[in-house]
Amino acid sequence: MEGHNGARLKGSQRWLQVAVNRCPSIIGRAIQDAGVHIDEPIVWASPLESDDFVEYKDAEFLRRLGVHLDQRGLSDFWPRSGPRWDALARSGDKVLLIEAKANIEELNSSPCHATPPSLAKISKALEETRAFLNVESDTDWTRCFYQYANRLAHLYLLRELNGCDAFLVFLYFVDDHTTTPASLSAWRGAVALAEAHLGLPKSDWLSRYVLDVYVDTADLSHVVWPP
Repeated sequence: MEGHNGARLKGSQRWLQVAVNRCPSIIGRAIQDAGVHIDEPIVWASPLESDDFVEYKDAEFLRRLGVHLDQRGLSDFWPRSGPRWDALARSGDKVLLIEAKANIEELNSSPCHATPPSLAKISKALEETRAFLNVESDTDWTRCFYQYANRLAHLYLLRELNGCDAFLVFLYFVDDHTTTPASLSAWRGAVALAEAHLGLPKSDWLSRYVLDVYVDTADLSHVVWPP
């Protein structure tokens, strides 16, 4: 099915829908193992079967999470038509922003195609994020791995500019035979390449709040899908 809602038959959207709606303990355990200390159950806000698996962006993703940006607003930081989040969840006061991939080609996303006014705002937000992270590379974050970069910027907005206990989870599905399967070692190599290209330094902030989570599709393949 096309569009941004409805059950998916293959790729990261399929496995994420299965994990959230049929096997939440598997994805929850993987997130905890990656470093998020969970005191309260994870409550998923999207993509939910009861909501036709809709994915949210802009002010609606904040509303779904119950997050209020009182110190620096989203519209002040980023133009409309911002990131559409693959999944959203909460665990008590903790907020989880999920970006999922099932094949390595997805990782190197398209460059930014915003209009000049929007591009100017985006570039300013990315530069602000780079400065906070002490990125010394002069790599243009609006080009290669732009999606990865703009997700980092939104984590910076929520956590550093607004004091929200937010975590960015990059969720990689291992050995997805509905597309082009990638092994765990292949995923780790691809992620290392993306981080190196963006010039991301080793830092406590990145290791603590930006998490690489790997889920083997074999652990989800017993689920009959679509529902």
